[in-house]
Order: sequence, then C-alpha cells, then structure tokens
Amino acid sequence: MLAHGYPAYTTSCAWLGYPDATLKQLCSEALKDGWTRFKVKVGADLQDDIRRCRLIRNMIGPEKTLMMDANQRWDVPEAMEWVTKLAEFKPLWIGAHLP
Repeated sequence: MLAHGYPAYTTSCAWLGYPDATLKQLCSEALKDGWTRFKVKVGADLQDDIRRCRLIRNMIGPEKTLMMDANQRWDVPEAMEWVTKLAEFKPLWIGAHLP
C-alpha cells in the first residue's frame, strides 16, 4: 500500500450527456495523467451507452479496467437486459443500485 497506493478510478471522462468529442478529450487527458481504471455512467439510453462504452473501451484498450454505474435507473428485468448487452465491453463490475 505504501509503495503503490490504493487503486482508484476516474469517472470524469464518461458522464452521461457528454458529446463524443468531450469523451475523447477527457479520456485522452485521463490516460496521459496515468489513470488505468475508468467508470462510465450508463442507464439512460441503451444504444447511447453501447456507443459510449465502445468509444471508451477502444481508447483505453483491453488492459485497462472499465466499470459502469447506472445509479438507480433500472428495475431488475431492465438491469438484466442491459447488463447482458453491455457485457461485451468486459466491465469489472456494473453498479445498478436497484431500488
């Protein structure tokens, strides 16, 4: 812990509503700053989430960690459907915080 610190992630490059140019710019900056773990906000629109997750995964590559968080946007059946579709991006975890 003292030698390497505690692993942390950034969400700053992948908030909902960011245009692709902003996602790319912020992700590039995070990569240059040394981030290796990235959390993408999901849950508003499945096709938009797929596009955004593909963009981020392509930028960070397969060796960096991707996580997703839906922040209470899904019920259980919806969560199961979306998680299945988002699995192709190999997230470490997908937080849904179901009500």
